[in-house]
Amino acid sequence: MFLDVDAQLLIFSICFFVLGFLFQGIIRRYIKKPAQILKDDLNGEVEHLHGEAENSFQFFTELAEQFPFDMIIKGPDDELQFVSQGKTVAGLPERDLGIPLGGRFSEILRNALIDGSIVVPGADLENAVQQFRDVEKTDGAEIEFQDRYGSWYRRTTRFLSSDRLLLIRVDITKDRQARDQLQRQRQQLDNILNSARSAICGLDIDGNIVFANAQALKYLELAEGFPARWPEQITMLSLLDAEMLTARADPLHRARTGETIKGEKFILRRSTHTLTEYTRFTCAPIATPMPDGPVTILQLDDITVEENNRQQLERKGRLDALGQLTAGIAHDFNNVLGAIQYAMAIIVDETDTVERNQVQEIAASSVARGSKLTNRLLTFAKQQPGQSSIILLDNFIAEFEKLVAATIEENITVKFMLDDPNQQILCDPSQLENALLNLVLNSRDAIVRAKKGNKIILRVSQNSVMDSSIQQSTILNQNMDDQEKVKKTFVSFSLSDNGPGMSEEIRSRATDPFFTTEEANAGKGLGLSIVYGFVMQAEGELRISSEEGKGTTVLMTLPTNLIYEGLQAPSTPEFLVRGTGQTLLVVEDEDDLRMLTQRMLKSLGYQTLGASSGKQALELFQNDQQIDLVLTDIIMPGHLDGFQLSEKLKSIRPDIPIVYMSGYAQSGDEQPRTVQAPMLPKPIRPHDLAEALHRALKPINQ
Repeated sequence: MFLDVDAQLLIFSICFFVLGFLFQGIIRRYIKKPAQILKDDLNGEVEHLHGEAENSFQFFTELAEQFPFDMIIKGPDDELQFVSQGKTVAGLPERDLGIPLGGRFSEILRNALIDGSIVVPGADLENAVQQFRDVEKTDGAEIEFQDRYGSWYRRTTRFLSSDRLLLIRVDITKDRQARDQLQRQRQQLDNILNSARSAICGLDIDGNIVFANAQALKYLELAEGFPARWPEQITMLSLLDAEMLTARADPLHRARTGETIKGEKFILRRSTHTLTEYTRFTCAPIATPMPDGPVTILQLDDITVEENNRQQLERKGRLDALGQLTAGIAHDFNNVLGAIQYAMAIIVDETDTVERNQVQEIAASSVARGSKLTNRLLTFAKQQPGQSSIILLDNFIAEFEKLVAATIEENITVKFMLDDPNQQILCDPSQLENALLNLVLNSRDAIVRAKKGNKIILRVSQNSVMDSSIQQSTILNQNMDDQEKVKKTFVSFSLSDNGPGMSEEIRSRATDPFFTTEEANAGKGLGLSIVYGFVMQAEGELRISSEEGKGTTVLMTLPTNLIYEGLQAPSTPEFLVRGTGQTLLVVEDEDDLRMLTQRMLKSLGYQTLGASSGKQALELFQNDQQIDLVLTDIIMPGHLDGFQLSEKLKSIRPDIPIVYMSGYAQSGDEQPRTVQAPMLPKPIRPHDLAEALHRALKPINQ
């Protein structure tokens, strides 16, 4: 390794100090001699002085030859005064130049540039000469050049006393080769990173971006120049509900704390536009980070097209399942409508109070059943947002058994086993029903396709911990750690069949969104993918156990959540909460439903006004300031829907209570609204309506 410039100057200083000391001794001895002695010994002293000078110069030359670099000294008149022996002047050895010491260094330099002995890449003759001259004007200035053999050198200028210049030349060929190789490797790495379709960037210990490939610059809307802070216009939202994430769930915060994230999906929100984008987020810390370098590497993949396609196919998969249920659901609807029709006919002529009450209960039960069927349809069609409630599994399985009976062929036996009839669980009943139905249909399809098997068994049991007894199973991991598992109780839904079973390869890919073993146009391979998404959202676990020729078992384990929610199962109301003469404005575009709603409200002790549109309701409200509450539908004809109407009403009377009602789910919580109010799904049970009105009016009555 070459000596640095400071070390070189130190060595030269020592050399010149030695020469000066020798000359000083000679001069002192010469001055102290008496005149008569000087006269006598003058010739001898001169000879002695000459010898001392030669010895000192020889010592300096031998010392200079030991340095791993070349030295040139030139005087104030450009005279070449010293060159390391065996070294080079300009670019060639002195013996090859044909110019002895004492010549003008500028001529030697120009000749070397002319004949190609030395080359300054990218510069013509005059420009190269000027660069060398400029270097000689500044102490410590440097220039790099090549010789005719391709070796690289660095020349450094140092000022000495008496206007002399010391020119030090170091061979940097190996350094240049290493630097060029490093530059090529860096360029190759840059080419690889910039050709990647993923956005790749690095974060330092403070969370700043210290490098980003071309895709990251575009995807994150970054400007050149690092380090840079994470762009404020870009945030990550939850994939499930598009809501802001807590610090514990935010992938950027987790990446900054050194966590490893493997391909989690998020919604990427930009303040620059309103389009919904999806991204797959991956990050990992660097094992041995360099100082001032990245400590964590991020990889972001734009999966917007993929996710939109997945959602579209998932909706189609739900509609395909709905198509298989059409006959059974149509049969149920006909029964519901028939029961209501017969009940209305009987009530008209029935005079016995007991009989009338029984018929009314049957009609009300039929309406509730029809409402459940409607919710089921909307859920399958991906139009109904999930609404968790406490499910009594005894009743749930009984209803589900009826649904399956209308779907499965008669030659396949479906058996249901419930270990504890009183078992409860908190989740969205429609999503649970959808997940179980997909499992049943998957088993049915496998049995029918392979013409092997005839039995499907669904068993529901309670567990204190997640069941881990199934062998030869594919475990689909979830986010709870072992400590969290112990704290909760679980309900396991085990669905088994004696069908053809799966190979290990098929089992490992069973939940892939687009993977299917069915023939073309027979299915979209989304059944288990939908089940997997529901289980992950519920913080549960899904296991698939299967062996070729021996059937398949799918174990879906869900936490009850009842301990943490502090909820109780719904109870049947004993009485209706009545009003005290308050005036209600009912806004409903369906005339028959509006009329019956007003009549029911009158029976509950309210006075009512009716409006068939948002515009008419606004006019009535402006003319009648005695209205105590507005009960409004969401989707209505005209330019004012229920949400917009409530905004205008609140601008007139900020204290006016609002209660929404809607029979179409997308008009509910998924739509943005500025006026928050209770939402009642149609058809509304009288008790639910009475309770909602009582709660909305309670602050006014207090």
